Amino acid sequence: MTVGDLLKLTNRFVYESLEKAMVLAKRRGNSHIDASHLIHQMANIEGGDLELILNFFNVRSVKFSLAIEQEINMLPSANSKVESIHDDVLFSIEHSKAIAGPDYALSPIRTGHIFLTLISEIPKWRNFLANRFPQINRERLFREFQIITKHSVEFVNQISRGSVFISYRRGIDEGSAGRVFERIEAEFGRGSAFFDSDSIPLGQDYREFIRKSIANASIFMPIIGNGWIEAIPRLNDIDDVLRFEIRTAISEANTQIIPVYFGDLNAPSPDTLPEDLRPLTRVNGIKITH
Repeated sequence: MTVGDLLKLTNRFVYESLEKAMVLAKRRGNSHIDASHLIHQMANIEGGDLELILNFFNVRSVKFSLAIEQEINMLPSANSKVESIHDDVLFSIEHSKAIAGPDYALSPIRTGHIFLTLISEIPKWRNFLANRFPQINRERLFREFQIITKHSVEFVNQISRGSVFISYRRGIDEGSAGRVFERIEAEFGRGSAFFDSDSIPLGQDYREFIRKSIANASIFMPIIGNGWIEAIPRLNDIDDVLRFEIRTAISEANTQIIPVYFGDLNAPSPDTLPEDLRPLTRVNGIKITH
């Protein structure tokens, strides 16, 4: 698995921490991004997993930062560029999947997962914890991770990858759908929303891929503008892709449908839709104006 593949499994806080770690390594003249660089940046996330973990175990953030600084200061520092990412960092991201859970591909890896992996699986960091901060109990952290980090910005702002399926009438509502897509990704990170053919890998059966994507989504978001309403007659075609998407979403009990109405539009009248799509008209939606 490549570095790019690993980063696709992480949330935006991990991604941004790694970017800042690279800047820190370069500024310090280090040849690689070390776990100490990454931990340093993860600890600086206000309200993030690591800050809450330190608070829970009564570890002063200043003391922790100084200890990490000492680890960074021991790294070789005569290089003009950063050439690699240390194996400990790659290992911690890869093996954080086990802590994130079996649906890690849909629920991004958080900084807390990486920290817990480092102090559990990497001898250097396991010893660092035992010698410098023995009050952080690894077993308890592992056991109560969700409770300890329940108010983390990484949990509050987390939305699963591909968790929002944006449905719209092709050739009509691209502009409105595109604006919703861009806002969701800006807020929740890359990959948080499924958006048309850009999300379908080449060579895939698109209907089967759409079916699986809707089944895995938490939210199905049909974009309904004037063009959508005007094109309602097309929904009578059993092979219509939009009809297939809506019908699939209605049949998925675990997928919440949240219609988005643009302008002053309301839900279409039930008698204008095929019978299997009529449940859509009973769902409360969101209105978006200019």
